[in-house]
Amino acid sequence: QLKGEEPVESIDLSSKQLGVASAVVISSLLDSNTVAKVLKLDNNNMQNQGAGYLSEILKVNLTLTEISLSENNIEAEGVSHFAGALKMNKSLTSLDLAKNFICQDGEMKSLEAICEMLKSNTSLRELRLAENGIGSKGAEYIAEALKTNSSLTSIDLDSNSIGAQFKWDKGCVSTPEGPASIAEMLKVNTTLTSISIRHSNLNDEAKAILNEAAGTRVAI
Repeated sequence: QLKGEEPVESIDLSSKQLGVASAVVISSLLDSNTVAKVLKLDNNNMQNQGAGYLSEILKVNLTLTEISLSENNIEAEGVSHFAGALKMNKSLTSLDLAKNFICQDGEMKSLEAICEMLKSNTSLRELRLAENGIGSKGAEYIAEALKTNSSLTSIDLDSNSIGAQFKWDKGCVSTPEGPASIAEMLKVNTTLTSISIRHSNLNDEAKAILNEAAGTRVAI
């Protein structure tokens, strides 16, 4: 299937315990594959190195439209590889990086790289970043990027504590900046039809602000 010798458009290798070595093989085979459009590699412990190899696919493969890499222990370095590749790629429409470590320990550099990519990428329609520790500050970065993006139609930010911030002396406390920035973005972005921020520590005030700005476009 990976060699493209069979007419298979969707390849699902999720939960196969593949690892980094398999990422090398997969990327080399997809280098010349002109058939596969969907590649699912969820829960395979690809880590940063594997993500680096797989992101190289996006620089040469013009057929893939969807890549799913949730639950792969990918940290800031690996995420940055994809952000860089998507500045050049014009064919991928869906990317799933949920349940990884984009903002591990409050690190924002890789999220900033994703946001910079969103400002210039015109092909991506769906982006899943659930459970990545994005937090209120990260939501502000994303909102700013989506003010200028006119192609993304759906983004999943579930379970990212967007409505709260951790403080050493007080623990997890509500903060309005993240939800407010998303609400302001939704007033000017008319392309985004679905944004999910469920299980994100939103208080009643934050929910009201979001509902007023977006209505049915936002899932809270």
